Amino acid sequence: MRNTNEHSLGELIHELINAYRLKDGLTRAKIDQVWEKVMDKAIVSRTTELRFDKGVLMIRLNSAVLRNELEYKKADIIKAVNEAVGDDLVKEVVLR
Repeated sequence: MRNTNEHSLGELIHELINAYRLKDGLTRAKIDQVWEKVMDKAIVSRTTELRFDKGVLMIRLNSAVLRNELEYKKADIIKAVNEAVGDDLVKEVVLR
C-alpha cells in the first residue's frame, strides 16, 4: 500500500489553530460576535467592554440600573451565549 499524507481540511485547520495558539483569540471573537445577536439592543448599547478569560465573561456596563437587573439573570446570559457559540465555554459572568 501507498503511504499518503491525506488529512481532512478540518484536521489541518485544527492543527494550525493549535500550532499558532489561536484558540483563545477565536473564542473571544466568537463571543463578541454572538453578544449582539443574543442580547437585547438596550443591553448591547450599554455594554462598554466585553472580555472573556478562562471561562469567565466580564461585562462592563455604563448603567448601574441595568447592571443590577442583569445580576439576577447571570444564568440566562451564560446559557444564551453558550448556546449561540455551540460550546460550553462560559462558566461565570462578572458584571462591572
